[in-house]
Amino acid sequence: MASAIFFQRSLVGLHGAPAEKVEDFGNEEEYRLSPRSVLKEVVATTMEEGYTFFASAEVEFFVLSQGKPVDEVGYFTPPPLDKGTALRRDMLKTLMSLGLECEYSHHEVSGGQYEITLAYDEAVKTADKVMRLKYVAKNTADNRGFSITFMPKPFGGTNGSVVHMHMSLMNGRKNIFFGKDRISRKARHFVGGILGHAKSLSALAAPTVNSYKRLVAGYETPVYLCWGFMNRSVLVRVPSFNNAKTARVEVRMPDPKCNPYLIMAGILIAGMDGIRQQTDPGEPNSRNVYEDTEGLHRLPRTLADAIRELQRDVVLGEALGKETVDKYAALKTTVRATPNGIHWR
Repeated sequence: MASAIFFQRSLVGLHGAPAEKVEDFGNEEEYRLSPRSVLKEVVATTMEEGYTFFASAEVEFFVLSQGKPVDEVGYFTPPPLDKGTALRRDMLKTLMSLGLECEYSHHEVSGGQYEITLAYDEAVKTADKVMRLKYVAKNTADNRGFSITFMPKPFGGTNGSVVHMHMSLMNGRKNIFFGKDRISRKARHFVGGILGHAKSLSALAAPTVNSYKRLVAGYETPVYLCWGFMNRSVLVRVPSFNNAKTARVEVRMPDPKCNPYLIMAGILIAGMDGIRQQTDPGEPNSRNVYEDTEGLHRLPRTLADAIRELQRDVVLGEALGKETVDKYAALKTTVRATPNGIHWR
């Protein structure tokens, strides 16, 4: 819980202390190291350059009964073989009652694995919705006698869970990611920035030791630094879209244990750096990168390696703030002794 909330003293009083008087409530200031505050600051900087950052998220999870997946079927299996249909319907009803618009809900590839896709919105609102979705999902499952895990790789030999993030930049009502070659030059530079900082971003996108059990070759997991059109094996994908409004890029690295505020902040920083530096992402990749990896660089293989990449990244460090990066790194590299040995977080 600590890594998900990350220094959760998000609201402090006007003089730095928690609000204690009635007249102080409603006038609190966000704690500057809270992930939400970090994302809001990065978004504000981007807005000064004339851009609004929009995002949506495909959130995957496993539903369990007595520690085992509730069914053994696969992608888009209909009921009654899909045993999570009624549970997801309850989740969607609750989410919609809270004003959270959802676009899709379906069975995923692995047994007992499901996905709920949140509708596009401004980045901070989307990150808020991810946190609410997880809370609603856990409580709804508990009410029905099930449990839910957002663990990236809870079971070996099958696909793990991800949070694919779709995003675009708007200038007023104009989607600047749309161009005559499907996506614009600025969108390509944005992709170039993400790829250029991908090794550092993995510390935010895949924040647990278990995350790197998912980030291995196979199991439909992109681990090589490349991009392409409608190619699910690449790290950054340009999905199919029907009009200028829905032009976007998809980052396929994050998993459900990531803090949505921090990873969206990191992606925005990296993408904007790509736009400013006019970073060339290279040619789009049409190969099956799950099998053909010739000439491609790889994401870090461990959380420790990813944290080191983040600490070395000057651009992310300056934009996120040195104190934020240092505290995040300390949180993730704390050694904890247990009866079974020593473990990292």
